[in-house]
Formats: sequence, C-alpha cells, structure tokens
Amino acid sequence: MNDARIRQALHSRVIRHHHRSQNTLVIDELGLYHGQSRIDIAVINGKLSGYEIKSESDNLSRLPAQANYYNSIFGKLTLVVANKFLQQSLDIIPDWWGVIVAKRGTRDGIHLERVRPDSRNNNVDPYSLAMLLWRNEVIKLLQSVGYTGQQLRQPRKRLYSHLVDALNPAEIQSIVCVALKSRENWRYHEPPL
Repeated sequence: MNDARIRQALHSRVIRHHHRSQNTLVIDELGLYHGQSRIDIAVINGKLSGYEIKSESDNLSRLPAQANYYNSIFGKLTLVVANKFLQQSLDIIPDWWGVIVAKRGTRDGIHLERVRPDSRNNNVDPYSLAMLLWRNEVIKLLQSVGYTGQQLRQPRKRLYSHLVDALNPAEIQSIVCVALKSRENWRYHEPPL
C-alpha cells in the first residue's frame, strides 16, 4: 500500500467531484515556500485545501515541519495515513485537520476511512499565501493598486510585504486562487530570483 496507490484512491474517490468542477484545480505535489516543502495534493477553488499522504513505507519525521508550512497556507487540510501511523500522527497535527486512514481492502484494494472531518483553519498567513505568486504576478497586482517604478524593483520578499499591506487577507486568498487556476504550464514558470 504505497503512496501512488493511496493517491490514486484519493483522486478517484474522495476528491473526484473536484476534478469534475470547471472552477477547481487539483495539483499533485504543489511546491510551497519556494520549494522548501510540497503538499501531496492541493485543491484550489475559492479556497486552498490540502491532502498529505503518509503510506506504510513512510515515516512521520517530516510531518511536524510540513504541518507548520501547511498550516500557514491551507484553509483546510486532511492527513491520509496508514493505520500504523494513526495514533502517532494525531499527536502531531492540529485538531482542525481531517484524518483519513488508508487500509488494505479486500483483494488488495485500498479502503479509505474518514476518522475525523476537517474543519476551517482560522490562522492562514496572508504573506505565506502571497508567496505562492510568481514575481510577475505580484508586480501586476501591485501596479493595479498604485505601486510604480522603484517600488516594483525590490526583492521578492519586499514585494510580498507590499501586497500584504495593500490588500486584506480575503482578497489575497482570492487573488492567489485565481492566479493558480489561471496559469498555463504553471510548473514551468520563470526561474526563482
């Protein structure tokens, strides 16, 4: 029961309705914090939801750091975990994360059992959300709210700060979702600065 089989079961059973929606983008292995972390599956519509998979062949050593990254970006999160990691993982993740246990089903299939529903994260960080934007996207947004010239030639971190100063958190979330869904060839974006 490896990551790939669990991922396939998630796509075909748990999030299949998102795949059918024209207003939703589902991304495997979405990079966060300019490549410092990745979430296994991101669902982007009017909000960002994430799914992290821990299969039987994984361990939980990276989960605390991953949780810190994910908690600052995603409005909802679900951990999909092999049964052997269930109790230990509950001590690591916040109570608002949903939990699905992946078990071997009959005839070696994957059985997904929801043990805890997800709830809303009230501590999404606007700056962390803004970091999902490419430099050209941030510059375009800042231009639309009156930034010009030298203000736009600053380091990327400063541009994100300007964006957080100029817009409220709900606007930033909406803009990030629209930008991610609008990208063509989004995996092949401009090189990092």
